[in-house]
Amino acid sequence: QQAHEAGEVYATASLGVMYKDGEGVPKDLTRAVELLQQAHEAGEASATTFLGVRTALRELYVHRALSHEVMSP
Repeated sequence: QQAHEAGEVYATASLGVMYKDGEGVPKDLTRAVELLQQAHEAGEASATTFLGVRTALRELYVHRALSHEVMSP
């Protein structure tokens, strides 16, 4: 938390992952994405990668859900 407040972008990304997992802080997916977005905008590659994977998985989930709906009787 202190490193994030001091402007360390890697710490901001790490704190975002901690919020995602509920590691040492209450689990809060909204806060996790906010922190990861901040780190991404500051150029932290790990945050960019994490957000990209999250987006790809969400799109895959939606695609599968819609495909299942179409195939259901």
